[in-house]
Amino acid sequence: MELGARSKVARIRDDRDKMIAGPSISAPADRLQEEWLGDLIATAAEISTT
Repeated sequence: MELGARSKVARIRDDRDKMIAGPSISAPADRLQEEWLGDLIATAAEISTT
């Protein structure tokens, strides 16, 4: 990771609660919006339950 950058990963789990994927988002710290992180986590949770 680079100085001034920020990233977040979300877990996607299967029906046995095993992590099967880890989508992430990264951007310069001053441009990364908090709502993007919430969207990433919410989307991963939705995928995990389908």
